[in-house]
Amino acid sequence: MKTAKNITEILAHRKEMGLFRALRLSDSSAIDFYSNDYLGLAANKELQDAFLDYIRQKNDVNLFGSTGSMLVSGHHAIFEETEDYLAEFYKS
Repeated sequence: MKTAKNITEILAHRKEMGLFRALRLSDSSAIDFYSNDYLGLAANKELQDAFLDYIRQKNDVNLFGSTGSMLVSGHHAIFEETEDYLAEFYKS
């Protein structure tokens, strides 16, 4: 089949160029600077509860749906407050 041959050639070329991507197991002991949870906040139950309590009090945030990138859809004031707090805390 011509298509299968083309795909095989394209994949071989990507491997030669170092552009072939493959899944690998992550090292759970490493610090996560590469995902969207590089601060490890997604698994912090105390932070989740505090955040949800704050959101419920404000009652003006849509909690449903992943929405889009902040560059596309904007962001909520709580995120800016959090960024400012962290910048102050880490002096950066």
